[in-house]
Amino acid sequence: MTTGPTGAKCQVALAASSSTIGSEGGPGTVVVTTSPECPWDVSSSVTWLSGLSPVSGQGTGTVEFRAAANPLPAVREGEIVVNGNRLRVSQQAQSCRFELRPGNLTIDAGGGVEEIAVSTASSCSWTVATDVSWMSFTTPVARSGEGVVGVRIAANQGAEPRVGAVTVGDQRVIVTQAAEAVGSPSCVYVVTSTSPPVLASDAAQVSASVTAAGGCAWTATSSVPWIAVTAGASGTGNGAVALSVAANPGSVRTGTIIVAGQIFTVTQAAAAVPCTYAISPATASIAAPGGTGTTAVAAGTGCSWTATSNAAWLTVTAGASGAGNGSVAFSAAANAGSARTGTITVASRTFAVTQAAAATPCSYAINPATAAYTALGGNGTVAVATGTGCAWTTTSNAAWITVTTGASGSGNGAAGFSVAVNLGSARTGTITVAGQTFSVTQAAVLAPCTYAISPTSVSRNGRAGTGTVVVSTGADCAWTAASNTSWITVTTGASGQGGGTVGFAVSANPSRQDRIGTVTIAGRTFTVTQR
Repeated sequence: MTTGPTGAKCQVALAASSSTIGSEGGPGTVVVTTSPECPWDVSSSVTWLSGLSPVSGQGTGTVEFRAAANPLPAVREGEIVVNGNRLRVSQQAQSCRFELRPGNLTIDAGGGVEEIAVSTASSCSWTVATDVSWMSFTTPVARSGEGVVGVRIAANQGAEPRVGAVTVGDQRVIVTQAAEAVGSPSCVYVVTSTSPPVLASDAAQVSASVTAAGGCAWTATSSVPWIAVTAGASGTGNGAVALSVAANPGSVRTGTIIVAGQIFTVTQAAAAVPCTYAISPATASIAAPGGTGTTAVAAGTGCSWTATSNAAWLTVTAGASGAGNGSVAFSAAANAGSARTGTITVASRTFAVTQAAAATPCSYAINPATAAYTALGGNGTVAVATGTGCAWTTTSNAAWITVTTGASGSGNGAAGFSVAVNLGSARTGTITVAGQTFSVTQAAVLAPCTYAISPTSVSRNGRAGTGTVVVSTGADCAWTAASNTSWITVTTGASGQGGGTVGFAVSANPSRQDRIGTVTIAGRTFTVTQR
């Protein structure tokens, strides 16, 4: 018979690398904590949590997963299930994004009505606005979801082209309108620039060259306040225009400059958001026998970080790397010397761990160090010798050896164990007692044995007394006898081989009620009824 670990022993604890996932999705981890011999399986209740690896395991381990980007403007939740235990995972809502078509409009001096299509999620609200007085709207200016914006553009009666913008959400459509009067057809202007198509968010200087015939006049004007014409605001023939672009404190932006009637566009990247990090707590105290702990990491979405131990006795067990909010788990080895302090660098912050000194060095000895059993198995004890206050534990390393007493102790003591019946070949297993190895050897089963006892039961009066039971079996068949009741004692024949006799003693019954007890002899039950 094989008996696995109990359900209560194999409870699992789950911890995620981050309680909330950003809307852009990405990788994540779940730490599964349970006993070394306990198996587990992992699955997900939603399709947007995928890439579970591994999908099964045993003992403490880490499961990796990947979250898809959230296309919805609302928070969504899913679960990762390990052996029926559910870990809830939340993902941030997708921020409202807007797409405008066309991206730019060019219209002649006569003006007219143009349409701009707006694409966004149905739950996203938006308003439409313009930065110039010569444009107005033929449709409502406050809407939600997809729609069409009607733009009425007045006629341009000036001698210069003009530029305005229509803004929906965080997007803009640049509207360029030609001038009413056209300059001398003999004047042709060419505007060129060696600046990159997208400038960095820092302040910058941009230059443009104007190529034109002598006598052909031109001007340069900016349509946005963050671009200033610092040189070449006007000129004749060939010339140059110098522009000063201010640092960008926000999102990506585009501005236009009219140079010699040509549209010159400047796009500037969004300001880089500095990543800030914090850990809590920043310190931990561990006892001399060692232990584990965690610290939480607070960081902005997309801000990556790592955790590295700076001491050999400190090990990062989970959260060696991450992005955004998360946590780092560590373990400290037992301290056999004086008090010590080590550090772990977490997200560029210092996490300090102080460990107490070992109170007194403990040494352990066990007696005996080995035991041999027949195929029938049996029970045994191991004595532990150590100093006062020195703690120890006993664990079996083989499924057929069970620790019955002394699973833990302090100072001198003993551990009890039982060896199951062997139905196969010879085998050897070990028990770890106070850090020492106790070896158990069990012989193979030789042949099927049958057993019979006589008598199988007896009735006694209330006084103390003795009796015997005859065991019948093959010459090579071993057997044992053990009382299952405190008031019945096996006096002789606690073990034997072949036929034999078991002697027992019954103590007096001090109560006014009949009682029944049993003795297990050669796998059979001998029943004693006492008045």
